[in-house]
Amino acid sequence: MKNFLFPTDNLFISFKNLKINYTIILPTPNGICPQKTKMFVFVPSRADGFYTRHMIRNSWGANLAERSIVLKFIVGWPQEQKVFELMQEELIKFDDLVVYDIDDSYRNLYLKVYVALQWQQIFCSNAQYILKTDDDTIVDFDRLFWWIDNDFGDRVSKYPAAVFGGMIKRSTPIRNEKHRWYVSPIDFPHPIFPHYTNGPTYLLTSKAVQAIMNLTENVHAFPIEDVLYTGVLANLANVKKFSIWEHFRIGKHLNLHEKCKVEKKTGKRIPYVTAINGISDASGIKIAYERLHSVECTPWSSSKQMKRFSNIFD
Repeated sequence: MKNFLFPTDNLFISFKNLKINYTIILPTPNGICPQKTKMFVFVPSRADGFYTRHMIRNSWGANLAERSIVLKFIVGWPQEQKVFELMQEELIKFDDLVVYDIDDSYRNLYLKVYVALQWQQIFCSNAQYILKTDDDTIVDFDRLFWWIDNDFGDRVSKYPAAVFGGMIKRSTPIRNEKHRWYVSPIDFPHPIFPHYTNGPTYLLTSKAVQAIMNLTENVHAFPIEDVLYTGVLANLANVKKFSIWEHFRIGKHLNLHEKCKVEKKTGKRIPYVTAINGISDASGIKIAYERLHSVECTPWSSSKQMKRFSNIFD
């Protein structure tokens, strides 16, 4: 990164079967999390994903500082000079990129997540919660914090090291070497994966991240990040897992009347659905967020009420 305009530092990725020295752009003083940060949100992003990042900043990622949320896009080192130059301008303007010099491929997503969690431990250790969410995902933070304050927080009081997400159970590793999700039996010899949270969106407590990162040297890394961090490492670190499929949904569809909970004091209806994913066209991010944020709900559901919007984001 010798041609970059910003100061850098060398950090270290350490698993039982993998050791990597890498270089990272250091955050500016304003890029470090404030002391009272409630949540650190990281979004894995491609170096050339300028438009997607723009749409996120102007929809569900807008005005997050007011909620004591810090959002960072985790971006690998660009190969093209033009992308390199544009990314420098973007970093100067928005100060929300975490840039590192490891090859930015899909098989290296687990390294990208390591970089994000390590960055959080160094520069944002005061954050209470850490949210990993993909760049095709929509999150309603007002709703998420309501559920933290009225449900998840009570569970965290009992289990300070916890992860919340859609739980996948009894999944089996793929042994076909040509498959994108291939896992070597050397790196994971067991026939069944431990329970893990679905990758597009999962929420960790700060204590869970700390416990997980303290144990990476004890496990073999393999390139399925959700299984590795919220399955294998979470088990080793005794992290409590909570399945919340109703909140972090697979897919982008919304129901005409979503399930909700009624706030006792105010009578306000709070939808369960808090995150959706699969918005493959970045131009649809804003309307998807508006749909999620304004979705109607009912305290109960019937088959008639659960009719889906058809092709709502297509």
